[in-house]
Amino acid sequence: MKSGMFAVALAFLSHCTADMAHVDVSSTSSLVTVGQLKVARQGHTGTLLPNGKVLIAGGASGGEFLASAELFDPSTRTFTQIANMTTRRAGHTATLLGNGAVLIIGGAERPDKNLASAEIFDPATGAFTPTGSMATARTDHSATMLQDGRVLVAGGSEVWPRGLTSAEVYDPKTGKFTPTGSMNEPRRPAGVVLLKSGEVLIAGGSGNNKSVLATAELYDPAKGVFTQIGPMTIRRHKHAASVLPDGSVLITGGSDETDWRGIYRSAEVFDPNAKKFRAVADMNALHFKHRSVELPDGRIVVVGGNRSVEIYDPKTRRFQVATGDLGRDYYFPSATVLNNGDVLIAGGYEEGNAITNSAWILNTSR
Repeated sequence: MKSGMFAVALAFLSHCTADMAHVDVSSTSSLVTVGQLKVARQGHTGTLLPNGKVLIAGGASGGEFLASAELFDPSTRTFTQIANMTTRRAGHTATLLGNGAVLIIGGAERPDKNLASAEIFDPATGAFTPTGSMATARTDHSATMLQDGRVLVAGGSEVWPRGLTSAEVYDPKTGKFTPTGSMNEPRRPAGVVLLKSGEVLIAGGSGNNKSVLATAELYDPAKGVFTQIGPMTIRRHKHAASVLPDGSVLITGGSDETDWRGIYRSAEVFDPNAKKFRAVADMNALHFKHRSVELPDGRIVVVGGNRSVEIYDPKTRRFQVATGDLGRDYYFPSATVLNNGDVLIAGGYEEGNAITNSAWILNTSR
């Protein structure tokens, strides 16, 4: 698997007009370091559990794909190693199910072997157990919890760099995956979110032959059909997407087909009523191979691909830079919102592929 999560990037300065100027000021939110991961990792997942702890699972480190997992306890700010997953995985997804268990899907077991298998983590027992397998092995895919509790798995790559159009739905009641309608274009990895309507927005991503897409699609769970919409204001891959309080979607950063030479600081918003995208204020820095997460107060945290962490405020429609930074430009760290509204940031890799076991807490109080 030569997936997008292992690539490297240079900077590209996007345009900035007078009415879209970024705001280069620090917010009251600040970064502090916390205990280190037991294992340095990238391509891993971080999932908030019902008990308030965070499950960190899998990834890759030093050329090795990992089955190891650990728990972060916010009360002690420490990581504890737990039982291994059933399979080594990097580039997988992790989804918290309605019953409090975590569904872990796909990824790669080694560079030349992507996985169709899935497994369940039970917080009550601390154990991982196999569940049904997908029809297609995939990595760099998306997994989205639908309103009825099922999980939509879409796109990704079975054999790099060819993307997939296929999608499947996992039903926690049966433990099985069932094929659903296919996307109109192959995508890996894309910006994917559940809309308030119950539809799923899938925007941008990489197509075949390393192309980068501006197109987007909506998945209707009732019909099992993808409908093409868009395009976005620019083509993007390795970007991030999060839902704003009004139901619109903030899409940040990423790059064009030149990858490291085409990184963006730009952002845009998808209006689900008009089904259109529009540009908004630029970020203060270039962000690529990053994460975005939604805070309880509606703000969006953007972390990764740059040492700075930014917070988008939907009231001002501007990005602010958090006090402090990560020390280095880390790509694809995990970012998990804790019960108190703070954000755990863990792992990732820097240019040159050095992988870190560092972890931070973003204090998000205003």
